Amino acid sequence: MDTEALIKALKIDQAGQSSFPEFLKASWKAGVVSYVVDFEKHLVTYYGVLGESYSENYPAVEIG
Repeated sequence: MDTEALIKALKIDQAGQSSFPEFLKASWKAGVVSYVVDFEKHLVTYYGVLGESYSENYPAVEIG
């Protein structure tokens, strides 16, 4: 997995400069084959085909 390319795709997406399909395509090109979102820990872990991973925390969102 190309972690630098994934981080670039994440930053572009987080800045609102890509659509979700564009983000998925960029992360696929970076070697991501799956990801898991832990809503309780506010953590997303991205996995490559060889089992490598990259995790990133995201801020909590208050609704109400």
